[in-house]
Amino acid sequence: MNPDPLVALLHSRKALVLLFDFAVSIVLYFGSKYASISAFEDIKFLIGALQVPVAMLIGAIASEDNAAMHATAITDAANTAAQATVGIAPATVSVVPVVENKPI
Repeated sequence: MNPDPLVALLHSRKALVLLFDFAVSIVLYFGSKYASISAFEDIKFLIGALQVPVAMLIGAIASEDNAAMHATAITDAANTAAQATVGIAPATVSVVPVVENKPI
């Protein structure tokens, strides 16, 4: 994990989707502002309409990341438990066959 938060932010899918949405909204807004007055109202509506699917996409990515993190935590806990139960020291295990509670 990178300790620099800005580098980590640039590797985040959620942040990249948000930045892309911001850039598209700015380009559409100023492009329509200088194009014509009728297009300006349509583009404002389009920008507002695009925010809902982008917010849903960011939420889906966050949910997916949460599920992956939860699955990793469960796998790590299972591996730790398996190592604790299987990792018995060989000296504590007896391999001498016993018949009627007496060693052969």
